[in-house]
Amino acid sequence: MHPIYIADMKSDSLYTIKYVSQRTGLTPHTMRAWEKRYAAVVPQRSSKNRRLYSEEDVLRLQLLKELTDSGHSISQVATLESSELSNLVQHESTENLQPLKEDDQQLLQPATANELYNGCLSAVLDLDSDRLEHYYDQAAVNLNRTALLKDLIVPLFQEIGKLWHGGSLKIVNEHMATTVTRTFLMSCASWHDILVKMWRYLLVGVQLEITRGF
Repeated sequence: MHPIYIADMKSDSLYTIKYVSQRTGLTPHTMRAWEKRYAAVVPQRSSKNRRLYSEEDVLRLQLLKELTDSGHSISQVATLESSELSNLVQHESTENLQPLKEDDQQLLQPATANELYNGCLSAVLDLDSDRLEHYYDQAAVNLNRTALLKDLIVPLFQEIGKLWHGGSLKIVNEHMATTVTRTFLMSCASWHDILVKMWRYLLVGVQLEITRGF
């Protein structure tokens, strides 16, 4: 396709590349590249050879950006008609609104710290790492940072230490709980400083309890 040259004129329906960049979130470089390589949008030109985009061009670029942001290759979608782009965007939006899976629904169910504590302890006793991870994920949704640490993880490891000391818990259960908990805490990157201190405290506490058992 060859660019269409038009005479200079002021029009509400024609926009400069700078303005279109602000509206679509695409850089001028990206728009030029898409035009040159894929003819995704071919704007009109002023007598001074400046790109001028119509409202349809802008809307098409917005659709293309949304699709490429969601993982589509520009080479795959650039040749589609604007109506096809719109249908594709709507289809993907509908897919994203599908009902939550049962596991995801459970994560959003309200739960108290005590309920989560009991669930975590039960998972540790049953040596069920998947269930322990599930309760931690649910705790992350239901509890704030302070409650998660103070009312769940610390009491849990205190109880693990007591059970070990009393001979009711095997070392393999403690190792599983330690591994799952460490992985969960380290996934909360924004908590780094407090987690490092908390993790050291937990390890020292558990090790003391275990040592007393020998």
